Amino acid sequence: MQLPRIVSSCRQQSSQSALSDRLLERLEALSLVRRTRDRAEPADRAAARYDLHPLLHDYARALAERAGEQRSLAERYVRYFTALADWGGRQLGDPAIARQVVEWAAIERANLLAAQEAALAQGLWDEAIRLAYDLDNLFERSGHWADRRRALEAGIEAARQHGKQRDEAGLAHNLAVLAQAQGDYAEARRLYQESLDIEQQLGDRASIATTLHNLGRLAQDQGDYAEARRLYQESLDITQQLGNRAGVASTTSQLGILALLQGDITEVRRLHEKSLAIRREIGDKQGIAIDLHQLGRLAQNQGDYAEARRLYHESLDIKQQLGDPAGVARTLHQLGVLAQNQGDYAEARRLYGEAAETFEQLDARREQASVLHQLGMLAQNQGGYAEARRLYQESLDIKQQLGDRAGVASTLHQLGMLVQAQGDYTEARRLYQESLDIKQQLGNRAGVASTLHQLGMLAQDQGYYAEARRLYQESLDIKQQLGDRAGIATTLHQLGMLAQDQRDYAEARRLYREVAETFEQLGARREQASVLHQLGVLAQEQGDYAEARRLYQESLDIAQQLGDRAGVATTLAQLALLEEAQGNPGRALELTCRAEEIMISLGNPEHIARIQKQRERLERKSS
Repeated sequence: MQLPRIVSSCRQQSSQSALSDRLLERLEALSLVRRTRDRAEPADRAAARYDLHPLLHDYARALAERAGEQRSLAERYVRYFTALADWGGRQLGDPAIARQVVEWAAIERANLLAAQEAALAQGLWDEAIRLAYDLDNLFERSGHWADRRRALEAGIEAARQHGKQRDEAGLAHNLAVLAQAQGDYAEARRLYQESLDIEQQLGDRASIATTLHNLGRLAQDQGDYAEARRLYQESLDITQQLGNRAGVASTTSQLGILALLQGDITEVRRLHEKSLAIRREIGDKQGIAIDLHQLGRLAQNQGDYAEARRLYHESLDIKQQLGDPAGVARTLHQLGVLAQNQGDYAEARRLYGEAAETFEQLDARREQASVLHQLGMLAQNQGGYAEARRLYQESLDIKQQLGDRAGVASTLHQLGMLVQAQGDYTEARRLYQESLDIKQQLGNRAGVASTLHQLGMLAQDQGYYAEARRLYQESLDIKQQLGDRAGIATTLHQLGMLAQDQRDYAEARRLYREVAETFEQLGARREQASVLHQLGVLAQEQGDYAEARRLYQESLDIAQQLGDRAGVATTLAQLALLEEAQGNPGRALELTCRAEEIMISLGNPEHIARIQKQRERLERKSS
């Protein structure tokens, strides 16, 4: 990559250039310098990058010491790389050059860090601080998070030595963001608190509001929703007093995300629409795109897929106009989830692939790992277990390299679900337990509840009903403490299935009806359809065929309205079994063939094999 000249006086005259070329050729011939062959390097000799032989390095150092120029050279070295890092940081917003800049930062990592070390040694505090901010941004994008931490820690030390408390607080805050992203929640909290203490001493209310906001996000990540709400509200009060409308919109939007996690649908819509209105008034296009995206998620959760798609595309258009490739990729990813929910797996794969390609170009490794995880779920939905395992492992490797413990726990949980589907219960339990241990260490209560629920399903699959009930109840207790209404309904649904397995039909019906009512209140139509289907199975088991037909039809109508092809196929197959039980093999065969056609298009070999066996049995019965 051709880097810019920092000052015009550095440009060589033609005679100097020719002399330099001859000197470089001679040094190369003597193996005292070696031109690097990295793919990002330029082809021309004058602009190329060279590694020095240690002997030449020591000789140059000795000459500098003898001439008394060592400090002067060190300062020039520091200032050169400080200027380059500043230039690189400013280019990250330009999609045309951002990837090249990230590659350059990765190549020059050793020099950039050495320059910061030299700045500390020479007492060049301002340069060390500037490098900390720029290297934080550059190494975040390149995925070199250990070096990012090192640069921030050096910047904090420089700020302390120089007595720059504002920078000490700002860099501690950035280091907390990194710790949070890596799942080190205890360290993140310590650093946020350290930053907050300084900001309070300085009376810097705007920064206090920002840190309280991020402490709220940390509490939210750990599943402590009550504490998250308290911190968001404290931040919001300050931004309102300061008249900081952008800050008000940001925290209001985050409160909307929290409400979505807790299943308070009315509040989700109110908060995001309030935030959106402010952002439209102040012309915050980036913020507008964020709220549209979140309103799309709300519509998707409620099963209004057409509205979700419209909102995602409106958000996407703004992000494309702003030249925000990462934002574009995130919305494409969510459109992929929407397509996957509707059973359009080919479209989901295309969208995930487009998002993954963008994240790879941006070297956004955490997001790349997220897409790989989602592609694994897609492969698992289609019965491609070997491919799913490969994708989960690839995602897991990236998360482990980044030190993203929360992400590692999530993928271990999903790998547990994969091997459970394959009948390897011992390995499933091991993976769930490993995931659970991490979540407990992180204090991620929502994650703990999710894995306890899954361990309950594993125990139920194995016929250990008492253990399953205990685990479900433990999961349920946490969800009730968190106020997670959707999560509560999900576990109650599973307790209903457990009661049904034990032939306690009255209790199963009571639980299913409670769940159906909750999902209806939440507007979660896909989940509502699933419970209606299960109520139909219960009625069929008890011989109430008229009620079973009514419930299946109600479930089918919702699935068809949502465009949920997998749900449609599942209910058609169950209706076929009902027709068979009532002595109508011809009608049963017709419904089975319709279900088979959909399942073939969805591509899950296990489901296809099951429905084909049902069709073959009905064909024999009808002949």
